[in-house]
Amino acid sequence: MHALNSFEHVFWRVLNQLSCSTVFSAMFDNEMEESLSGTIKTVDVSYGTLRAFVNYLYTAEVVCLDQQLACDLLVMADKYQAQHLKDLCQKFLVSNLNWNNSLSTYTFVHQHNAKQIINLALTLITDNMDKLTTGEEYAELKEKDPRLIFETYEKCHEDLKKCHEDLKAKVAFLTTSQPDSFSDVVLFAPDGGYAQAAVPVPAHKAVLVSRSPVFNAMLENEMEESLSGTIKIRDVSYGTLRAFVNYLYTAEVVCLDQQLACDLLVMAEKYQVHHLKDLCQKFLVANLNWENSFSTYTFVHQHNAKKVIDAALTLIIDNMDKLTAREEYNELKEKDPQLLFEIYEAYLSKQVNKAAAQKGSSASYPPKYNWGGMYIEEVPD
Repeated sequence: MHALNSFEHVFWRVLNQLSCSTVFSAMFDNEMEESLSGTIKTVDVSYGTLRAFVNYLYTAEVVCLDQQLACDLLVMADKYQAQHLKDLCQKFLVSNLNWNNSLSTYTFVHQHNAKQIINLALTLITDNMDKLTTGEEYAELKEKDPRLIFETYEKCHEDLKKCHEDLKAKVAFLTTSQPDSFSDVVLFAPDGGYAQAAVPVPAHKAVLVSRSPVFNAMLENEMEESLSGTIKIRDVSYGTLRAFVNYLYTAEVVCLDQQLACDLLVMAEKYQVHHLKDLCQKFLVANLNWENSFSTYTFVHQHNAKKVIDAALTLIIDNMDKLTAREEYNELKEKDPQLLFEIYEAYLSKQVNKAAAQKGSSASYPPKYNWGGMYIEEVPD
């Protein structure tokens, strides 16, 4: 606790006229204890901070301002409504803000309505959430003030929502409809049946070239497709071709189902449209279950769709007892025994790892593995 002396009391009367502090103005304009005694008691502040505060009221300067003093003076400026000093402290804290001190600064200034810093600190926090959530300060704040943590996550959600809306707007701006006129190339699906093969899918060379390096090679060089303005797409239906070309214009697939996802994945791989391939893989993974895991795994294995391969293989080895009784299993055993071997290799690897973790604690050790009706026993060392 510190007191201002009588000389400073006289100065406060002058400052009252200058409106440096509405709080001090109220003290001295009315017959309050401070006005009568000529003494102002300041609580919860160090002598150094008080001296710097009074000095600022005389000189509008702070000597040797650092992070701690800026925080202490901001508290006093907020309490005594010295707005100019509060602005000075906020500017200093903003200029020294970084992701390391953003959480502690945000927690502090949130108590003192320092809006300029609150917004910037919150932006830094949301931009570095992955780093900050592993620190001690985050854990402490979660215990002491969960409401504040909720506000930071709310800001993250708002930022993501805004980012999503911005991206949607950009996509909408860049998206063009599939052309019915002014096209300079047509695509055909000659293997899609007589009626379907007769229907061309119009497009623009510029769009095809920009979306696919394969089309780029076709149309940039004097190949048949470039000279004739016609591209024949074999082993694909008209509907799939139409959906594929539409995607190149809109980055969307209407009414995507399992079959169309598989067909488009093949085209996306063939013409190196990676974004479409990723979209098809996500759809197939989302619709994967133990019943279609075998057929999906067999299909995607031919098209290097690693995300789907890994997800399907996990489902297969988790449901091996059910799948070995299905017709698909017997067909694969005839058509592609190498693929079946890879499945069993992954299955046995999982079983061995599981057994190794349980070694010494399981009464049934050494374990036996069911491999298509044969039981294989692991012999301990």
